[in-house]
Amino acid sequence: MKNKQFVLGFLRGLFDTDGTLSGRKVLFYTSSNGLKNQIRKFLGDFEIKNSAYLDRRSRSPIYHIYIWKQDIEKFIKLIKPFGI
Repeated sequence: MKNKQFVLGFLRGLFDTDGTLSGRKVLFYTSSNGLKNQIRKFLGDFEIKNSAYLDRRSRSPIYHIYIWKQDIEKFIKLIKPFGI
């Protein structure tokens, strides 16, 4: 990865605006398929396991990107989200 600090900052900012930590779940949300793919690639580059699904229940479909339970602690230590 060329610019690790840039990618970490990108993921941190994105999580701070379009992510959530709820109980034992860490999620990103986006309506963009391209952004969903890029988030998953960046997380994978840091060996953070994740999965995604498309929620079609709302007027505009939203992708949910989940951090796998066993990698939540790794995500928090690496990304250092605001307020956590």
